Amino acid sequence: MLLWVSAACTAGAIIVGDGLTHGATVLLLVVALAAQATLVVRAGRRRERSGLDRRAVLAASGLVLLVAVLVPPRGSHDLWSYAMYGRIVSHHHASPFVHRPSEYTSDPWLHHVDRGWRHTRSVYGPAFVAVSAVITFVARVPLVARLLFQGLAAAAIFGILLLIDRRTRDPVAVACIGLHPIIAFEVVNGGHNDALVGLAVLAAVLLVTRERWVWAGLVLALGVLVKAVVLLPFAALAVWTWRRYGVRAAASLAAAGTSLVVVAYALAGGRAALAPLAAARLQESRASLWSLPKYWITADLVDDGWRGKTAGLVARHLVSSWSLLVVPGLAVALLVGRLKDPAPALAAGGATLAYLLAAAYVLPWYVVWALPVLALQWRAGVARLAAIHASLLLIAYQYNPGPHLDALQRALRLTVRGAQAFEVVAILALLAVALARALGRRPHPVLE
Repeated sequence: MLLWVSAACTAGAIIVGDGLTHGATVLLLVVALAAQATLVVRAGRRRERSGLDRRAVLAASGLVLLVAVLVPPRGSHDLWSYAMYGRIVSHHHASPFVHRPSEYTSDPWLHHVDRGWRHTRSVYGPAFVAVSAVITFVARVPLVARLLFQGLAAAAIFGILLLIDRRTRDPVAVACIGLHPIIAFEVVNGGHNDALVGLAVLAAVLLVTRERWVWAGLVLALGVLVKAVVLLPFAALAVWTWRRYGVRAAASLAAAGTSLVVVAYALAGGRAALAPLAAARLQESRASLWSLPKYWITADLVDDGWRGKTAGLVARHLVSSWSLLVVPGLAVALLVGRLKDPAPALAAGGATLAYLLAAAYVLPWYVVWALPVLALQWRAGVARLAAIHASLLLIAYQYNPGPHLDALQRALRLTVRGAQAFEVVAILALLAVALARALGRRPHPVLE
């Protein structure tokens, strides 16, 4: 029953979109989250077969994914940026790492791209730019391109579900991904390439467990060539492999992956292909734990006589620098506590979760980087924290800032602060677990 309630409410939220009141969408998402969470919690308490049917979970998940593909994107319009970057290659025969969409004012697809992103070069890796170029070469009309990007995300998610099912034979593990509303509502409906990142990390972990070092390295490299954030689980898996299987295995994994990344970026333009990543480091999102510190620093500088724009820029530089130190530091701390694990899932998932909790720029669909690999061990404390964080981000991003807020929007604004507070608490909890493991002590069962 809970399975179909969660699936139906998620599909309903996607279909409703902005067609009815915003409150209806939020209510459907809350019910979907509650149903999915209750299902998982009940199964966790039983410690045995949940009574769920694997085929039913896959079927329900597949139906929701289909709805997410058929309905136009209701929130993010990133897929139109993907399409425009692809057209810069396939139709304008130029590099999206060098040229911006705004340079092609005569392109009939440009008006689909959000105005805020028309002056931004591609921050995506060469592999995904190549995929985008193929899609826009094949798709002669925007509708076909939209369906192909959404279909690609759905295919990646369904591939994730099949891999989890094959590895665990556990319907609850599959439900952790397939029935979490953020997956269909944000990841697939938005056509986000983050689904490919999640698939790459999961596949690499499974390959490492089978001691396929070279293949694992190549799959991780493909993930990096979609989004550079995969460098975190890449490094974590290389270190875990070294501790578990020795230098030769880790070197094979690292060499295979690094070689492919270096060659691909060299062919894509070398430094020019990396330049947009450096330019993007000052971005900051509303639910990031750095949002309030940035505001406080800006206010203090303005009080000291700085101009508002200059003060804001200085604050962004500061929080960006701090986050660039905190994220890898947290990833290392979490990895150290997992080096003795018999399987690498929590090592890779923890390194990725470090970014989601501590980075300055995090969006709801980013959670698919970590959730699939953590679903392999969904009873673990780190997996629970990741799922709760995903749920908070989903609701927090239903908040629409404006000068006049109704009761719903004021309540949603509180969820933004709640997500930020949770990130701080989760980081402290994970550090406590890592310290306990380093000292040879067993962490609290809830967080283990």
